[in-house]
Amino acid sequence: VIVLSLAVVSLGFALINDLESWLMVGDGLSGNALVGSVLGYYSPLTRSWQFLLGVAAALLSLKAVTQANALWTFVGGVGVLGSMFLLGGSDLLPGPASLIPTVGAFLLLLFPLGENISEGKILRPLVWLGDRSYSAYLWHWPLWLIVGGHTENTWWKVLAAMGLTLLLSELTYRYVERPLKRPAHATAVSRASRVKTARSRTRTIFPWLIVPSVALVGIVPLVIDELLEDFDVIPDPPSFTQIDDANNCRVTSCLDEDFSILIMGDSHAGVIAQSLEEEFKELGLSAKSFITGGCLYLLSERIISANPDCQNDAQQTRELFAAQAPELVVLHGYSVGYFSTIFSGRDEGINLIDVDTGLAIDPQGAERAYEVALADTIDFLVERGITVLLVSDVPDFPLPPEEALRDNRPATQWEYLISPFLAFEFGQTITRDQYLQRSGALREAELRLASSRGSVFFVDSWDYVCEPQQCSQVNAKGEFIFSDWDHLSPYGAQLLTRGIMDSVSSHGSMATLGTRD
Repeated sequence: VIVLSLAVVSLGFALINDLESWLMVGDGLSGNALVGSVLGYYSPLTRSWQFLLGVAAALLSLKAVTQANALWTFVGGVGVLGSMFLLGGSDLLPGPASLIPTVGAFLLLLFPLGENISEGKILRPLVWLGDRSYSAYLWHWPLWLIVGGHTENTWWKVLAAMGLTLLLSELTYRYVERPLKRPAHATAVSRASRVKTARSRTRTIFPWLIVPSVALVGIVPLVIDELLEDFDVIPDPPSFTQIDDANNCRVTSCLDEDFSILIMGDSHAGVIAQSLEEEFKELGLSAKSFITGGCLYLLSERIISANPDCQNDAQQTRELFAAQAPELVVLHGYSVGYFSTIFSGRDEGINLIDVDTGLAIDPQGAERAYEVALADTIDFLVERGITVLLVSDVPDFPLPPEEALRDNRPATQWEYLISPFLAFEFGQTITRDQYLQRSGALREAELRLASSRGSVFFVDSWDYVCEPQQCSQVNAKGEFIFSDWDHLSPYGAQLLTRGIMDSVSSHGSMATLGTRD
C-alpha cells in the first residue's frame, strides 16, 4: 500500500503540466525555474512511479498474490502492444499516455503467462532478452551517442549501436548481475574463501557501476526515424534560419554605428533579418537588427514583460534609439504568442504585467493590452521621425511540420513501423477563418494604428506566405514554409522578405530612404 501510494504521488508530480491546463492556472508551477528543475523530465519525483509499480509487483509476487489469469494477462498484453497503435510521437511522456504501457507491464508481472508458454521455444529469445534488458537499459543511450558521433551512415549507426548494446549487455549480465544474485552459501564456504570471492566480485562489478542510465525504448523511435529519413519515407526536418549576432544590436553594440534601417522584433524577426539586410544592402542602404529572442519586443512602459531580462532588453532598445535615429523600423514579432495562452503549440500563461494596475495581464484583457503596447511603441518611434513598417505575425500551428500525420492526426508508433505501406501527410493546414479567429483581434488593432498614423505602413504576412483562403506548413512541392510551430523556414523567410521589399518599393514616401543627413 505504501509503495503504491508513493507511485500515485509521483504520478501526480509528472502530471503537473496537465493539471495546470485543467485548472486554468497557466504555468505558475512548471514555469517557475526552481520548480521546473525539480519536476523536470528526468527528475526522480516525476519518473519514480514507473519503477515503484515494478517494486509493488515484486512485493505482491513475494506474497503469492500473482497467479495465472488469462483475462488480466490479455489486458496487460494489449496495453503494452497496443501502445504502438495508440501513442504518437507527440504524446508527452511521462504524462497520461505512459500509463497505458506501464500499467500493462504491471498487469503482466502480476498475471504472467503460464510456464508451459513462457518457457517454450518460441518465446525463448524474448526470455533471453528480458534477462539482459536492464543491462541494455543502461548501455543503449551512451552507445548510440558515441556511435552517432563517428558515423553518418544510418545502417552502420543502427547495426553498431544495437550490436554493441547486446554484446555489452550480455557481459554485464554475466559478470555483474548474476554474481550479485548468487547466494553466498556461507555455511559451506570458509571465511577466507568468502573474502576472496567478495574481492573477486568487487573487481568484477566495480567497472560497471558507473554506467549511465536511460530507457532502452528510447533508441527505438530514434532508429525508426533515422531509417525512414534515410529512405525518404519521411522528409528531413526543416532547417532553421540562424540569427546573425554580428548585426544584432542586442549582442553587438550599434550605439556608434550609422544605419538607415532597423529590423526590430523577437525570433520571428530574426529569421527574416539577414535576408532583409541583404536586400537593403543591394539598394545601398545599411540595415541592422535588434532581436530579443523569446522576449516581448515592444517598447511600452505600461505593458511590460514579467521577466527582468526581457525588461532589460526593452530598456537597451530605448537606449539605442536615444543614440541612433534610423529612418525606417521594420517591426515584426510573435504577438499572438505573447498575448494569448498558447505559445508555440503549448499552453502557457501570459507573462506580462500592466504597470498601471500592477497586475498580470489575463486572457480577457490581452487584446486591449496588445493595442496599448503597440500604440506606445509606434508613438515612441513616430515622435522621433521614424517611419514604421508594421509586419503582421505569421500564422502558428498546433504541431511542427515534420510531424507525420494520418487523417490530420499524429501517426502512431505502429504506423511508423509499417510506414513503407502507408501514405503520410506532412505539415498542417489552417484556413484563413481559423487564423482570424486566433489572431484577428490583434490584426485589427494593427490596422487601426497603421491607418491613424501617417508614417506607419502595414504589411499582411498572410499575403506572402499563404494562399488566399488557407495556409500550410508545407507547399504542394514538398517545400517547408515553416520550420516549427510558428517560425518561418529559410524558404518561408525569403517569401516574406520579398513581400516586405515589394511594400517598401510601393510606398512613395519610402523612396527617400538613405537620403537623410
